[in-house]
Amino acid sequence: MQIVFLGTGAASPTLRRNVSAIGIRILKSGNWFLFDCGEGTQHRLLKSTLTLSNLTHVFLTHLDGDHCFGLPGLLLSRALQGGESPLETYGFRPLRKWIETTLAATGSRLPYELNLHAVKEGLVCDLEGLRIECQFFKHRGPTAAYSIVEAPHEGHFKLEKAQECGIPPGPLYGRLKDGETITLEDGRTFNGKDFIGLPRPGRKITVVGDIADDQMALPLAENADVLIHEATFLERTDAELAHKTGHCTAASAGRTARRAGAKTLILTHISPRYDAPGAAANAEDLCEEAQREHPDGIVMVAKDLMKVDLPVPD
Repeated sequence: MQIVFLGTGAASPTLRRNVSAIGIRILKSGNWFLFDCGEGTQHRLLKSTLTLSNLTHVFLTHLDGDHCFGLPGLLLSRALQGGESPLETYGFRPLRKWIETTLAATGSRLPYELNLHAVKEGLVCDLEGLRIECQFFKHRGPTAAYSIVEAPHEGHFKLEKAQECGIPPGPLYGRLKDGETITLEDGRTFNGKDFIGLPRPGRKITVVGDIADDQMALPLAENADVLIHEATFLERTDAELAHKTGHCTAASAGRTARRAGAKTLILTHISPRYDAPGAAANAEDLCEEAQREHPDGIVMVAKDLMKVDLPVPD
């Protein structure tokens, strides 16, 4: 899997950060999912390797404008770029009325099936060997966090063991890999299951949109390989503002990652105040604050068009 950050800013765009949008691509199929779709997401897509024809699912964390105002235009661009396959879109209940009203008011028609779903907690959908799960939290209103949970991978074929047993390479190895029992010319019999290692755990990515500070009970993120978490404000300078606006600080995101046992924490949804010329604090300060709370994990601040690859576990 590959994560592509299409927008990493909060509230309004800056010269360096567009507003919220994250693509997650399944490298095997080439299909990808979009988490949030702030205004201008299409412009970032033009600078990425993601194509709208391969977009299959959209998941909105909530309906604040900086997380969804780019969706109507993106739907129409998908049509203009030859998208014909159905597009599954998940969000809170007003999503259907908003999209249908917008399309009707502008006389827009889509040549593909657009399925609008009211998101629910728990299992959202199963697709391509992945489970998409959801948990609700509070922001100024309700907000959703999502986890992409991959099914376990098959264990490795024990090549050295097969060689030590004198099994000739070729079709017999393929049969052993499939778990079959084989018999050699000398009469010895081998069960393929004895030549397959233990299953390897699947990967897990958790995406947390806007969330009120200090809501750190996040079972959805437990043992995540990557936790993508909003960090709008710096706690040491703007904790009161975070509380007032229903947002999270970098320190709080770090505490959540530590308690969840997340291997990597990626901070996003960065306030424009940290991108302003001559600002007293910047993104590096956010990273340092989160790292102090999550000292045993990897912590980084997302940048627009940054890519993060998740290799299959050994």
